Amino acid sequence: MSHIVNVRSRTEAYLKFMIFFIVTVLLILAAVYFDVRFPIKELNILKDRNQSYQSQVNTQIQFTSATRRAKVLIDSMSKLKTGNALLDREIAKELELINSPIYQGKNIYASTNKEVFNALYDYWELTKKSLESKTAIQQMEKWMNESKEWEAKYKDAEDKLDVYRKTVDAGF
Repeated sequence: MSHIVNVRSRTEAYLKFMIFFIVTVLLILAAVYFDVRFPIKELNILKDRNQSYQSQVNTQIQFTSATRRAKVLIDSMSKLKTGNALLDREIAKELELINSPIYQGKNIYASTNKEVFNALYDYWELTKKSLESKTAIQQMEKWMNESKEWEAKYKDAEDKLDVYRKTVDAGF
């Protein structure tokens, strides 16, 4: 067997190669571990946020349907042309539901929901006042008609009184 020349430098190069190879493999494994590990945490955080947003969206859908029901009730109240206690109570229930802490709490839609509630409440109040003014106008028209009837009756009675006075003055 022949004797290998520079065994020591070959062994030294081989050990350097193995050390660098192991360090490189460890670096690659660490990079893969951290690349997988950290996105899982971020993904869980994003899933939680997404779930929160989805629940807020579902809550907002319920708010929107309650708002539509309240608006339909208020519109039907204005079509009736008279006040209706049952309809008023239903509108009050819907507005109370719209103003509940579920919709007015700390979510991304809270300020908008508050403004929508205020607008609907003002719309309801104005509709009630409008109906009251319409009934007041109708009452006033009724009184005006009655006044005209009484004026006609007064004029008729005055005419009869004048005829009676003339007959009494004539001596009949």
